[in-house]
Amino acid sequence: MGGAGASSVNPAAAARRLQDRPRRPARSQSDISSTRPFYPAGDPTGTKRKHLVDALGLTGNRDLKRRCERSAEALFWLVGPTQVGKAAISGWRDLLAPAWRCRLRWR
Repeated sequence: MGGAGASSVNPAAAARRLQDRPRRPARSQSDISSTRPFYPAGDPTGTKRKHLVDALGLTGNRDLKRRCERSAEALFWLVGPTQVGKAAISGWRDLLAPAWRCRLRWR
């Protein structure tokens, strides 16, 4: 994904980092990080995908998606009728984080 030297967001790794953190979307560009990648929260006026791309250290919008998601909406973008990020937050919060915590207890 991306050009040479481009970093990428690994959704599974992001889910692990989010397990014990608030699952609140970032309200501003300065709030975006690999542990808080969902953006924007609230009123989308003035928000741009470029904020998300820049804050995550990516080279472009294409890097927001895995190869299998190229025709879908970017996972972390929360604006528009095709956004999927709110469902992803719910899935991580309600399914993945509890399963991860359970797995850690059995080690």
